[in-house]
Formats: sequence, structure tokens, C-alpha cells
Amino acid sequence: QNALLLKYPENYYLTALLIDCIFENFLIEFQYQHFIESFLTYLIELSTHHKPHIRQAAIYGVGMFIKKSPNELYEQVALKLYEKIAYVIKQQHIKRDEVLAYENGVAALGKGIMYKKFIYDKTYVLLWINNLPIKLDASEINEQYEILTHFIESGQYKEVLTTHDELVQLMYCLIRCYNEKCDK
Repeated sequence: QNALLLKYPENYYLTALLIDCIFENFLIEFQYQHFIESFLTYLIELSTHHKPHIRQAAIYGVGMFIKKSPNELYEQVALKLYEKIAYVIKQQHIKRDEVLAYENGVAALGKGIMYKKFIYDKTYVLLWINNLPIKLDASEINEQYEILTHFIESGQYKEVLTTHDELVQLMYCLIRCYNEKCDK
């Protein structure tokens, strides 16, 4: 199935958007796990595509999968997902048309912290807080701010951030996100 989807490059973007829609609106009720796995594999493959709009659509779908997928399926693929997300975020040559892919990667990490039993790896948590705030997508600005405040208020940060410098980074992140939220 993936081979057929990947065979036609002109359909990558449209197919990624369709999968995003399925994950965003129907994933919880979706009973066909093998289709979900195929869709996710496709999005993971497209998350490193050379065209930014395709990468953005793919990484958005990965974030929706993290937010809405059944825990047992999520746990099977979580490490692979976070590796791809980290790759997208760490691209140092971010150009104007690549910002949404980057920001969707940051938002996907936040969704893992909020909606799933996140694999508390200090690397991914620091990657998330060091790349906040989201600046372009108003709904993501608000959602990520809410996730960050929940992360702090619930005490989840204590499981991962243990040094003084890491806690200072977290507080600076909160200030940056609050300022960005107020500016929008």
C-alpha cells in the first residue's frame, strides 16, 4: 500500500493531508490498526521530504497521531516518531517556507508530553522547551502554552529536569511562551 502512495510524488502532499484529516477526526474510532500503521509509516517517510509543505503536512499528521492514537499502538512506534520529529526540528537551515514544518515538530513533542505517557527522555524535553514558543500558528501557540503550564503545574518536569540550569531553561521558556501568547 505504501509503495503505491509513494510511487506518485505529485500526490504526496494531498495524501498527507488526507491522512492528517483521518488522524485528526477519526483515529480514536478507527478499528483497522494495519491501516493506521501504514498511514503512519507513510507520514514518517514524508516527514523528511525535501519539499517543506510536504514535510509540514506529514509532521502535522504525526502530531495528530501522537495526540489521538491508542496507547498500545503509540508505544510501539514512539521512539521512531520522536527521532523523526527531532530530525525535523534540528534542521539548522530553516528558511521562511520551512517554519511550519519546524513548528509542527515542536508542537508534536508537546502533544507527546500532554496526551501520552511520554517517554521521558531529557533530550526530547529539552528540545521541546528550547524551541518554544510557536510563533505562526495561533492555535498551536495557545495549545503549547497550555501544555507547558500543565507540565509545570502537575510537577511532570521533576521527572526529567533535575539541574538548576534545566529549571532555569524551563522558566525562560515559560516567559517566552507567555509573551508570545500575549502578543497574539
